[in-house]
Amino acid sequence: SNAFEISKSLGLSPQIIDKAKSMLSSEQINIEELLKNIYDDKSKIEKEKEEIELKLQKISELEKSLEQDNEILKKQELELINNAKIKARNILLDAKEEATTILKEMNVDLEGKNAVVIGRSSLVGLPVSKLLLNKHATVTVCHSRTKNLKEIASRADVLVVAIGKARFINHEYVKEGAFVIDVGVNRVDGKLCGDVDFDDVIDKVSMITPVPKGVGPMTIAMLMNNVLKAYEER
Repeated sequence: SNAFEISKSLGLSPQIIDKAKSMLSSEQINIEELLKNIYDDKSKIEKEKEEIELKLQKISELEKSLEQDNEILKKQELELINNAKIKARNILLDAKEEATTILKEMNVDLEGKNAVVIGRSSLVGLPVSKLLLNKHATVTVCHSRTKNLKEIASRADVLVVAIGKARFINHEYVKEGAFVIDVGVNRVDGKLCGDVDFDDVIDKVSMITPVPKGVGPMTIAMLMNNVLKAYEER
């Protein structure tokens, strides 16, 4: 702040404040020089100078204290935000258990099965592949740069598809008797469809989740369940 604001905040006399107004051309004003323009008495100048320096010191200490408090508050706020993000992410990732839950309900033993996940997104592909690994499946994660995708997918006992391409996976990508989880949701000609061409593969697979009314409702149910668990554990 300028000299006038400093003088006023320090509670100095109106005389000093008025004199400070004429010296506002510089933000950095020497206290002693300011006082010499007001008082002739050296003892008075020294006394006022000591008082001002003492108050400036107190203000400096207060500012440092406030800065430290702000840093503590920022750290606490950041910690709360990060914890909230982790909690929210865990809720979403846990909701991806719908793939293994569906397979469990269909009495599919994943141990030792060859599972292929097409799609490596952090929201679906990667968490689902981890869940399958936890169930002791042998997991291959494929993506847009994967070579021989059709060959790899056609060897899968369990095929999970989440690539966002309408009806991209046809019977050539699917092994006879495979279990197919279609996570994709696309709109074609005003109608919803998955990443798997349902009609083209239905006669070849042992099980396939439809789109709509397949993985979607299960995801919502598990998401609500995880939100409820988070609320109870708060």
